[in-house]
Amino acid sequence: MTATRLQKLSMGLWHLRQSGSFCDTMIVVSGNMTVHAHAAVLASASAHLCSLLQVNHLEDNQERYPYHLDVGDYDHTAVELLLELIYTGDVTALTSTNWNGGNDLVGLCTKFGIAVDDNSFRSCLNAERCRLITRKLLVVIVVCWCNCALWSTDLSTYIF
Repeated sequence: MTATRLQKLSMGLWHLRQSGSFCDTMIVVSGNMTVHAHAAVLASASAHLCSLLQVNHLEDNQERYPYHLDVGDYDHTAVELLLELIYTGDVTALTSTNWNGGNDLVGLCTKFGIAVDDNSFRSCLNAERCRLITRKLLVVIVVCWCNCALWSTDLSTYIF
């Protein structure tokens, strides 16, 4: 199968999940919110997720979502980011406004045994992380400079 065909299949499954079509798994987030996905896609992401879905399968086939998965107290945004990573192999929705979801994403990947290679969300994380770090560093530099001016301290002592 070509890379283009795999990418189309991946994006097709992602769009089906986003529209709720053919979803058979209910993921419980923080005890009260739910997100829906496809058990086959989740099970293919890791052996641990596959085992959890097999254990949490309801025998009653009349159930709309025969598979249930409780992720615990993780943020809803982090679960959405995890699903994007599983379905598409990348995370494009991570921004500085939902950065905490990115931190939880790493925890979820670890919890469910999902291997993440260097290219999975590095580009998205690096661009946003660099902006965030640059802003924080700029604030630290300005505060440091103001303190030095206020205390008549030589600024060169703060430069590494």
